[in-house]
Amino acid sequence: MYSNSGSSVLSRQTLATHLVQPYQNLAHPMRTETEEHFVSTDAALLDVDFIHAVLNRTYWAQGRSREVVQESIRNSICFGLYEKASQRQVGFARIVTDKVTFSWLCDVVVDEKCRRKGLGKFLMSCVVAHPVVSGTLCMLGTSDAHGLYEKYGFRRSEQMKRPRNQGEPNKSADSMTSVGAPSAAVTCPSVAKWN
Repeated sequence: MYSNSGSSVLSRQTLATHLVQPYQNLAHPMRTETEEHFVSTDAALLDVDFIHAVLNRTYWAQGRSREVVQESIRNSICFGLYEKASQRQVGFARIVTDKVTFSWLCDVVVDEKCRRKGLGKFLMSCVVAHPVVSGTLCMLGTSDAHGLYEKYGFRRSEQMKRPRNQGEPNKSADSMTSVGAPSAAVTCPSVAKWN
């Protein structure tokens, strides 16, 4: 498909279209229902105030600002769990993914008042059934819910991680130049030592 001769090289626009086509059908929100609840990937339904509040009551996202929550939502495939009658959001999960090889499941949470009703299982069944998630290696980190995730095919494994720098996460749009390379003001501390 690609060559250095120029005759078979796709333009950036053609390549972008070629790469995006398989996922065009995923642009439409997915919805799965039970008698009393539904899960949807429609971002317009997400209640950012609820998500921010419930995440700040967790051990992993305590102290996360509303702005960071909003940006993380913008850059993820999000699953909202809602009561049918009231349309009130009662749960949330999100996937960070390249949509081809890898997905990271994070921020899975159900409102404390709605737990012990099988809603976490319903939410997880919708997440793992999503075509992007089911077609990629999916990982997550948990300190207390191994049993729940094992029911959906997750296995315990050793992994390494590199913690981010302290403070607010990078604002990627602010730290990238127009061609996508890091600006001179943004350096990786471990790389800076090599120079």
